[in-house]
Order: sequence, then C-alpha cells, then structure tokens
Amino acid sequence: RRHAQSEVLYTTRLVAADVGRVVEATATVLGAIAQDLAAPRSRAECERLLGLLTRASDRYTAVGVASANGHVYCDAHRPGAARALEPVEVSGSTWFREAQRTRGFALGDVGTGPFSRTASLLTSHAIPSPAGSRPRVLFAALDVSQLADTTALSDAPKGTSFVVLDHRGTVVARAPRDERLIGSRLPDRPLVETVLREHQGTAEVKGLDGVKRIHGFAPLGGRAGERLFIAAGQASERVF
Repeated sequence: RRHAQSEVLYTTRLVAADVGRVVEATATVLGAIAQDLAAPRSRAECERLLGLLTRASDRYTAVGVASANGHVYCDAHRPGAARALEPVEVSGSTWFREAQRTRGFALGDVGTGPFSRTASLLTSHAIPSPAGSRPRVLFAALDVSQLADTTALSDAPKGTSFVVLDHRGTVVARAPRDERLIGSRLPDRPLVETVLREHQGTAEVKGLDGVKRIHGFAPLGGRAGERLFIAAGQASERVF
C-alpha cells in the first residue's frame, strides 16, 4: 500500500508539472500580446496580431479582446472554426472580472468558449491601462482535448488513470478519455470530495467510474494555484 501511495503521488506531481507548463506558457504568451495591445491599434491590426497565435498553435480554439465593459470587439479563431454572428459580451465571466481586478493573468473555469460549443478552459490577461481606469481584457480559450493529448495525460502508465479537476469539482480532462464527463461538476463524488477537501495527499476511494483506487492528488500550483488539481489512481484490486 505504501509503495502504491508513493508511486501515484509521484506520478501525480510529474503530470501536474507538465499540465502546469501549458498554463505557464499561456500566461506568458498572453502577457506579451497584452503589452503589444496596450498601444492604440485598429481592429484589423488587432485581429492580425491575434491570428498569429491561432495559426501558430492549435492549442487555442479562439482568442479575443474585450473592452472595459466586456464587449468583444476583436477576435481570431483556429483555422476552420466558425465565427460568432452575434455580438459577444463577457462582462459576467469570472475570468474577465478577475483579470480586471488583478490587472494580470487569470485562469477561469472549464466550459464552452465565447465563440463555440467546444469544451475549453478560459484564460485571460488584463491589457495595461492608466491607473484608475478599468483595463480591457485579452482572453484565450484553451482546448481541453488538446490539453489531454499534448501533455503527460496522454501517456499514462499501464493501469493508471488521471483526472484534472477545477476548484469547484468540475472535470476538465480525464485519461482514459471519457467525453461524457468533461465539463461535469461532480463535487459529491468520493474522489472529487476528497481532493477539494484535502488538496494534496493520497486516499483509497472510488474514482469517477465507480472503481476503487489508490489515488494521489495535488494542485497544479504556479499561475494555476489551487484552481486546478491532478489526481492519479491505480485500481486497488490490481495493486493488491
């Protein structure tokens, strides 16, 4: 049991570091673009700049800029993605308000992006503005499928399962993949309840599929802080 607990916790920390790397890279990229957008730009110039990001990486389904009041006036989309026909307003979004409050990077919740029904993890960064004024906000929708496919989540050791949870108990990603669970808020499940209560450690509880496992879990840390958690598990029956 001690060996299994040590192994899953070590694996959890490795995967948390890898997923955290994606969040850190996103924060750095958004910070750099936000600096460029601080200078006055036309809508065409703004969309050209954002388009560089969506063409360079398929990690993001869409990026955009919202005015201080939350009206999206500039956006770019992953090649092949449809654009919204109606005006988009994001003032009620937690990531928008948090970016304005901190005047920096903010990690939102998993859900559908402002422009599509694709499950996304919303990230944002305030655009520098004069003191005393509310800043505009740059945002990017991080494709959770890409997050699972391009990190260590896709390379699970034999017999090991992974799940990424947000701070409200919503499933962000899972390996082996189960699309039915992505975006589901499950705070009452034994694993989710344990992770949200203890934040870091090990526990033998039922996973999201009802299989009893020895789990290790930890927060991502860094820019993600304790808004995202990783849990790795090995079936108790297999371990023993």
